[in-house]
Amino acid sequence: MNGFYLIGDESNDDFTGKLDDFITTSITPKMKELGMNEFEVSGHHDKWNLHSLFASRELNPWDQMVYVSSDSESHNEEPSNGFQAVKLGSQEWRSQEFLNSEFVYAHINQFWETHEDFYEKGYGYVAIKDFEIIGVCYSSFVTKKVHAIGIETLPQHHKRGVGTCLASLVAKDIAQNGYSSYWDCSQSNEASRKLALRLGFRQFHLYQCVSFSL
Repeated sequence: MNGFYLIGDESNDDFTGKLDDFITTSITPKMKELGMNEFEVSGHHDKWNLHSLFASRELNPWDQMVYVSSDSESHNEEPSNGFQAVKLGSQEWRSQEFLNSEFVYAHINQFWETHEDFYEKGYGYVAIKDFEIIGVCYSSFVTKKVHAIGIETLPQHHKRGVGTCLASLVAKDIAQNGYSSYWDCSQSNEASRKLALRLGFRQFHLYQCVSFSL
């Protein structure tokens, strides 16, 4: 995405002592060329002291919550409020031109090399109302054992069961094919956290991120 991750030995002074200056002199100019003015970073493990590494910066910190599930009996919420759930990659999806399809492809393109690669290795559903796409849930990242879940519902359709229905279908497909699900959201995103718990996920990890202006 648009963030950075610190991986490896947090006690390597040759790296940590030069990191802030490297961001200023090397990374910042390249980011600004791309129109990016905010640097976002997290550590791969808790020993990375982000506040110490960037002591001279005005930091905006927040916590990310990680939930996991390997329950093959995931909740299966049926579509309601007049919308239909359509499986991505299915004949129905491929054969029809739904309104707002660029909303879905924008998500897939962030994580997958091609749409066919996603259809082959990932799982996903869209919510359709009056032939228009109003929500999407999908495998955003895949390892040998885990599928991370990405989800978004258009704001005007929040609190209507769209996200719950789509996420339950995706989590069920993931579990039935022998994988576990990975759900990552900010601690302040109460709706996302409640949805993960409602689907039977359990909290697995918490990690800190910071951002600062360039």
